[in-house]
Amino acid sequence: MSVPDAELQLDPALLDLDLSPIKKERIIKARKQALREKLRADLPVLGVKEIRRFRLPYHEALLAELVESNHESTAEFIKQLLEYQEKIRKRFGPGTVIWLRPQLINSKYQLDTLTKGLTKAENAHNSGDFATECDEMLRLAAQYAFGPDDWWWLGEQLLYQCVSMHYPGNFKRQEAIAYYIIGKYLVENGKKVESGKYYLELARDMSIGKSWNCRKILDAKQDTVFMESCSLLYQALIEEARNLISTDPLKAIEVSLVARKRAAEACNHDGEFEAMIVKGKCELKLKKSTEAIATIMKVLNRAVRKKNIKALCEAKISLALAYLQ
Repeated sequence: MSVPDAELQLDPALLDLDLSPIKKERIIKARKQALREKLRADLPVLGVKEIRRFRLPYHEALLAELVESNHESTAEFIKQLLEYQEKIRKRFGPGTVIWLRPQLINSKYQLDTLTKGLTKAENAHNSGDFATECDEMLRLAAQYAFGPDDWWWLGEQLLYQCVSMHYPGNFKRQEAIAYYIIGKYLVENGKKVESGKYYLELARDMSIGKSWNCRKILDAKQDTVFMESCSLLYQALIEEARNLISTDPLKAIEVSLVARKRAAEACNHDGEFEAMIVKGKCELKLKKSTEAIATIMKVLNRAVRKKNIKALCEAKISLALAYLQ
């Protein structure tokens, strides 16, 4: 006997011995019907949105909702991202790192996060607030570009979208920040360093003498866009120069000179010393002992004044090699 049936049997009206079985049955049926109606009334009323999400795959329901709420641009961009990931997965094939990454189409949290950020940007665009639109897009892109590596591809696509945007009026700050962030992403992840340097040079040139920064967008301590761009450019250039010492020392000298300039602009004295030491090593490689000794002596003298122990040690080692040549 079910619980509702048990409750009905304990009804005092049904305990009347003079009550005929037929009347008891009618009372039980009436009470059951009343109970059904009460339970049905207590059920939540599902709207079109809830029914759609129950019956359709989550991403399909989400895209339909975005179109209905007049966020066609957001819906179209998310659709393109879904298609892009599927295309890349098929290109690399089963069992590869790309194939095994989480799929956006199955990631409810990521779809919701994208929707929230993109709709904010679209709303700002529709109201003519292009600065807010750009900031929202950059914040969303940075969240993925500098987060877990499974979602770097998503951050990269969002960043390319940011740098491709064109706005009426003066939006140099947003443009410079967009160039800096995509350059930072490409250089730090070691994916496309040359492209990263290109964007960082653009950011540097546009931000000379400006106090622009992107602390809020990156949610991290940041110097000015100019200083940060110069710092990253130095890191990329000095690495390039080191790699060229054995194969193309002349080119390495050229790169190290630019690296030294960028280090100076970033107030990175250690970087200046390192660039000069690389230049001295290249001169040694080219059998230019006199030039190498002059370069390394400059490092040695400056390192003594700055009390830079690391630079001092490296300079002495390089100087010894120069005298032995």
